[in-house]
Amino acid sequence: MHGLAGEAFELADEHHPQLHRAARGHSADMAEDNYFSNTSRDGRSFTDRIKEAGFTGGTSLAENIAKGPRTPAAVVQSWMSNSGTKATILNCRFTSIGVDAVEDSNGAISWTQDPAAKLRPGGCSGYIVLPVRSAEREVSM
Repeated sequence: MHGLAGEAFELADEHHPQLHRAARGHSADMAEDNYFSNTSRDGRSFTDRIKEAGFTGGTSLAENIAKGPRTPAAVVQSWMSNSGTKATILNCRFTSIGVDAVEDSNGAISWTQDPAAKLRPGGCSGYIVLPVRSAEREVSM
C-alpha cells in the first residue's frame, strides 16, 4: 500500500492549502498521540485548528475523521455509512476541502477531512462524492 495517503478526494471545487494543513496536522496528532477525536488533546476544536492553519473567509466549517480504513474508497464508504459524516459530505455549501491521512506506529491510518463553505453566488450546485485524486504529498505505508 505504498503511497496510500498520497491520494485525496475530489469532493469539492477547491483543494485548499490551509484546510489541507489543518487536516494533515490533526491526522498526524491523532496518529502520534494514539487518540481518535475531533477535539485535540490540548482542547482545540476543528475550528480552532482550521483558523490556526490560516484559513479565512469561511461561512461554515466541518470535520470528518476516521481511523482504520486502508484506502480512499474505504474511508469514503465508511463516512457515507454514517448519517452525520454523510450529511457533511453531501452538503453542497462545502466547496473547499483539505484531506490527509497519517499512519501510526501500529499501522493504523488516521484520516481527517476538513470542508469549508464560502459565500458564493448561486448557492448549491449539487456536488457528489467522487473518490480519488492525486494529492501533492506521498507517505510511505
